[in-house]
Amino acid sequence: MPKIAIINPNTTVSMTNGLRVTVERVAPPGFELLVTQPNTGVASIEGFSDGIKASHALIELTNQIQADGWLVACADDTGVDALREICAGPVMGIGQAAMQAATLLSARYSILTPMQRSVAILENNARRYGLDASLQGVHALNLPVLAIEKNFDLIKQRARQILEKDNSECLVLGCAGFTRFRKPLEDALGIPVIDGVQVGVHWLAGLINLGLKTSKHCTYNYPEQKTEVL
Repeated sequence: MPKIAIINPNTTVSMTNGLRVTVERVAPPGFELLVTQPNTGVASIEGFSDGIKASHALIELTNQIQADGWLVACADDTGVDALREICAGPVMGIGQAAMQAATLLSARYSILTPMQRSVAILENNARRYGLDASLQGVHALNLPVLAIEKNFDLIKQRARQILEKDNSECLVLGCAGFTRFRKPLEDALGIPVIDGVQVGVHWLAGLINLGLKTSKHCTYNYPEQKTEVL
């Protein structure tokens, strides 16, 4: 049975448990899903330095796991390019997965992220992916990642403000910590609300079923072995 590894790149167990509940509910048939996290790194990823610390732990963990596809459960797509170098199977970040889905389901979409310092990261990623033309804005909740799960009413209120300001037709959840709120938010807002965790698992399953893997022709080839010259 093919296996998809869903990795929470931070060290917070409660977030990993939340991811496990979500992916078990939407699991594609015929796949084993491994939900895990590193034991070292950072408790949450908020900014560039957190991302670099988390990427190192993410690479170390990935090297210990056998899987056919990999989902990095951080909307910043932390370490995704590095994992594409060391993994044969497809690697996807939930940020790219969600943005891509938004462009298929709407002409105008917005992103809600926990902290202001993540806004520039997500804007840069959207430009890099070529998904910025229909992106109307990236907006912060101004709440730490680890405080998300107890603040649904605030999240709903902020989402409504964003959609009214941007006149958007779709909302992307810019953090894996939002995953449990996707359906309640969609019901409240009346538009598609996209969680990259759920979308990403199914896209990876499709790529694996088609036998598609990461190209090793050049950019994502396995890292060269280095010999120190003294």
